[in-house]
Amino acid sequence: MAERQVAEQALLVSEQRYQSLLDSTTDYVYMHTLKLICRTLLHLVKQAARLPQSVGFAVQQRRRQIALQELEAERLDRLRNPSKYQGR
Repeated sequence: MAERQVAEQALLVSEQRYQSLLDSTTDYVYMHTLKLICRTLLHLVKQAARLPQSVGFAVQQRRRQIALQELEAERLDRLRNPSKYQGR
């Protein structure tokens, strides 16, 4: 009978260890997931904060590109039609 009590006690201890391990693993998974969510949100907030600056830069670049295209179009027109620009 004593052997059975020892075995039952060992089983109980083993179950408690397993439950403890399971609880700590679950806590770790939750904490890790929460950490990833927080990092993602922080990254999105940073990107949103930079958005106006990025849009402004893109608009500025596009305006420069349009101005250069207009200058190039005029340069080519001057080469093709010099009489049109005589006296200027």
